[in-house]
Parts: sequence; structure tokens; C-alpha cells
Amino acid sequence: MKSHKLSIKEVILVNLNIMLGAGAIVNSVSLTQKTGLFGCLSYLLVGVFMLPLIHSIARLISMHPSGGFYAYAKPISPLLAFISCWTYFFGKLASATLILFVSATFIKQLFPILLAPINTVSLTLIILTLFIYLNLFNLKTGSVFQQLFFIAKSIPVLFVIVSGIISLQSILITPNPVNIYDVLSTIPLVLYSFTGFESACAISRNMENPSKNAPKAIFFSFFLIIGIYTIFQFLVSIMLLPNIANVTSYKETFPYITTLLKISPASQNMLSALINLVIGFSTLGGAYGIIFSNTWNLYTLAENKHTFLPSLILKVNKHHIPSAAVIAQGLICLLLLLATCGNPIPLQQIAVLGTTLAYTISTLALILQTKRITPLPVLALITCICLLSCWVISIQSFGFKSLYLCIGMTAFGLTMFYAKKAQS
Repeated sequence: MKSHKLSIKEVILVNLNIMLGAGAIVNSVSLTQKTGLFGCLSYLLVGVFMLPLIHSIARLISMHPSGGFYAYAKPISPLLAFISCWTYFFGKLASATLILFVSATFIKQLFPILLAPINTVSLTLIILTLFIYLNLFNLKTGSVFQQLFFIAKSIPVLFVIVSGIISLQSILITPNPVNIYDVLSTIPLVLYSFTGFESACAISRNMENPSKNAPKAIFFSFFLIIGIYTIFQFLVSIMLLPNIANVTSYKETFPYITTLLKISPASQNMLSALINLVIGFSTLGGAYGIIFSNTWNLYTLAENKHTFLPSLILKVNKHHIPSAAVIAQGLICLLLLLATCGNPIPLQQIAVLGTTLAYTISTLALILQTKRITPLPVLALITCICLLSCWVISIQSFGFKSLYLCIGMTAFGLTMFYAKKAQS
């Protein structure tokens, strides 16, 4: 059976749905608390700082159009190729887990009485089960969902922009000095919001003309997100700063913003409920896109005989989807959910470490495979080293739970790798 090939528009939608939404919402309060108005500059600076890395990943896709992170590093070392693909695989699942938990949080706020008997973790598990089921179907179904999710998640972003512009004249803000250590500790949180630009790597085998379309999809989605996040965080900070001591969680961001609008309390409640509904639905698009695209990373490892039961993982259903790989993702998400109880910071840190390690190994592979050394790949490697350094600062600031979980997942992966290597 011939599988559906994704167009460049569909791949851009997948990238945007993974990048846009949950990261900006989760970071809205923590960035304002740590860096005040300068949180928006963090998005801009990190985005510019990552440009050599974006260029390098796009170049790798052109060199290996049907590959992915495993294919990028395989020419220099199968072990490094495995580590790159495996850490990226579980890093993206940490991101999916966070997105699902955020969505469940907003849905519970929307239906507090109806969902009172179900805690947020249990509701997240219910949504996760539904998504695992949906991902067992064909790519065309996924594309329809991507369009619906993107339309929905644009609404809260536009709401913040319009509300912020309306509030600019009535709110007076005096920027406070910012500690550089606080800025550095938030870099992984900002970076988390940008992870997803590389999703075209995992699904390049399912794209039309991947060597041409995948790099285009990466650049377009990345530059668009830089602009949206910079504007979003600037306007959020302006609205939150006067009362930031009383706004302690991202769950309170939108209800508080509605109180700034000159409308009746009843209208404020209705608007807040609507925003919760849209966020709860729209953030699901990111999780759906991650689980869909990430399936092929585990599939690639099984193709290269680096997993337990590779023949089972490689078996595809009538919709051309490897069912066992999709189900395995659900089990890992469940593990991460129970281990963190949905705490956003360790999940963000796991996601960032997993993806940054993949970026680092891939960039190193590009440098070693290129006969003539050029500045951009070297700058990309420097970018990765700096991001890893900021990750270390972040766990010192926010706690070590993410480190322990990353060590555990990496140890399991290496055990699997060497066990299969011994059998061959």
C-alpha cells in the first residue's frame, strides 16, 4: 500500500503546531518573574543565536533527505548515531507529556465540577490514550487535525497581542535590573519553545521532495515563531508585571489578562472560559504532531537493529503506521508523567537536553563529513556547547530531577544498544 506523502505546507503545519503554543504559555509567568520585560529579548537573542544551528540542520537534511538524526551521525559512529536519535526520541516525548498536561490543566479549569473526580494526571492519561489511538491511523487524518489545531492555537496568541496593545496606554512599567544568572537559567525554557523546528528531520522519509522542502519548512516555521514569541512575551510581561507577585502560575495568566479589559465581570468569566477551551484544545496539536513525527525515530533505530524486538517495531498496520512504536511512545510518556507529576520545568529540561544532544552530535558529524571547514557549522557547534552550559545552570537553579530521569533513560538506551550489538 502506497503511503500518503506530506506536502511542504503540511510539514510547516506540523512544525508550527509543535513549536507554537505550550512553550510560550508555560513560560509567560516564569520569564516575567525572572527577567521582567527582558524575557521577550531572550526569545529574540536565542533565536538569532540558533541561526547557525538551523542552517546546519537544514544542510544535513539536504545531504540525507530520507534520514534523520541517526543518519546524520552514522557515517562517523553508529554509537553516536544511536545516542543522538535515542536522546532526541525521549526528549520529544517529555515535550509531548508536558503539552498534554498543560492541556488537561486548562480543560479541568473549564469544567471544574464535571471533572472534579478526575485529577489532572489521570485526565492527561486519558488524553494520551486517545492520541496514541489516533496516531495509529494514516497521515492524511493527521493533516486534518494539524489544520484544526493551528487555527485554534492562533486564537490565544492573537488575544494576548490585542489585549496587550489595548493595555499599553494604561499600564506604566519601569524596567528593573536583571541578574545575568537569572537570564542564563531561563535559556533552556526559552529554547524549549523553539524545539520542534527540526521535526522535518524525523518525517523526511514521508515528505514530497525532502531535500528541497524540508529545509524550506524549517526556515519558514522558525523565523515566524521568533517574531510571534518576541511580541507575545513582551505584551504578556507588560500586562503581568504590575501584579506579578500575585500571578504565580501560567494557569492564572489568561484569567488575569481578562480582568484588565474594560468589560463586565460576567463577560470576563465567559472570555476566560473560552480562552481556556481554545488553549486546552489547541495545545493538543503540539502533542499530536510530536507523537506522529517521533514514531519514525524509534522506527529508524529498529531498522538498524538497535532496539529490543526490532521486527515488532518495524511491523506496520494497514495505515502504514508502525503500531508498536506508537504504543511504546505512550508507555514512555506515562513513565515521565508519573515521575514528574506534570511539573513543567523538569519536563522542559529533559526535552531541551535530549534535543540539544542530538543537535550537538549532528553538528559535529557535519563538520567531520565536510571536506572544507566553513564557519557556520563551527558556530553551530559553539551554540550547542553554550546551550548545554545553560542547561547545567538551569538544573542548579531549578533542581536535579530532570538529570536523574535523563541518566535513567540514557542508561536504558545504552543497555539496549550494547545488548543488541552483542547478539549481532
